Amino acid sequence: GIFRPAPLFMLAWFGLIALFLDVLLVRLGVTQSTLFSENTYRLGIILVAIFWSISLAERVNLLKNDAQRANQELERSEHRLSQILDGMPLGVVLYASDYKPKYANRSWFEILTDPARDIRPDLSAGRTVAEAIEYYSLKAAGSSEIYPLENFPAVRALHGQPAYADDIEMHRGDQVVPLEMWASPIVGESGDVNSAVVVFQDITQRKMAEDILKDYHHYLELLVAERTKDLDTTNKELRLRLEWLAAVNFVNQ
Repeated sequence: GIFRPAPLFMLAWFGLIALFLDVLLVRLGVTQSTLFSENTYRLGIILVAIFWSISLAERVNLLKNDAQRANQELERSEHRLSQILDGMPLGVVLYASDYKPKYANRSWFEILTDPARDIRPDLSAGRTVAEAIEYYSLKAAGSSEIYPLENFPAVRALHGQPAYADDIEMHRGDQVVPLEMWASPIVGESGDVNSAVVVFQDITQRKMAEDILKDYHHYLELLVAERTKDLDTTNKELRLRLEWLAAVNFVNQ
């Protein structure tokens, strides 16, 4: 569309040029000198100032409308992104450079909540990564030791290194919840890491399936070993029988 302040700018300039031409014609004697014609340039300057003011006000209004539309579109995009993240079965949390969470989705809350111990995730608590490891009892798999802070994916990502771990366990009294976690750094325009996004999930079902598969493999190995032993015994018996038959045949001969 047409930029609305443009006609006002053009009108102001053409008006000023026309008034200066009138003054010039008076000075050259082409037109008659009157009080009005001698001071028309002043009127032109006033008109230019008025038109420029109106044009500037129009421009400011356009910029305000553009900024408002951009903000509304940004809010709609953020709302859509929040809905998408909340619908994910994975926990998502954004850590800032101060090691505190700034955003988390619904699954983050659901996975980490432990009503029996009154453990309830809360962004407003502002727990750092180290405090969160202690609060949620995140330990190294197969041990009672708190998970090392320097190996925790969120910390490694905030140091600029993408990280992955599947040896994290959340202890809930007698229950142990294995977790799988990914973390990726977010780099700003200056090249510095200003935040990190962390994604994790409860892999209890997968660990159970892996244990069942491991037990089944062990059972198969035992079964194969037993069958191999039986086969070796049978082979020995066959060899003995063949040797006995060979001996009998030799005696008969």
